[in-house]
Amino acid sequence: MNELFTDASTLSYDGLLFEGVTAIIAKLNSTPKTVHKILTFDAQSTSNNDILCFVTGDLIFDGKASDPWIFAETFILRNGGAAGYFFYNDILRIN
Repeated sequence: MNELFTDASTLSYDGLLFEGVTAIIAKLNSTPKTVHKILTFDAQSTSNNDILCFVTGDLIFDGKASDPWIFAETFILRNGGAAGYFFYNDILRIN
């Protein structure tokens, strides 16, 4: 998953800010096993060939499908990085 982030990447996870590959991966690895059930997805290109994405859905933690958490996530995929695109800005809010 490291190739999806760079040192220029930022993640706002439910109001907490994480910057750079090391901090973001540490945060993601600290969360329970998670399944994303995507309910809506919208994307638009930006003037500098980035991709702005907005996703809503349910998060299922530790296989507890009967108790999903609603989430909204907005992120910018920037051209570049090891995978061709990387998460430049990512904002995830759990409702």
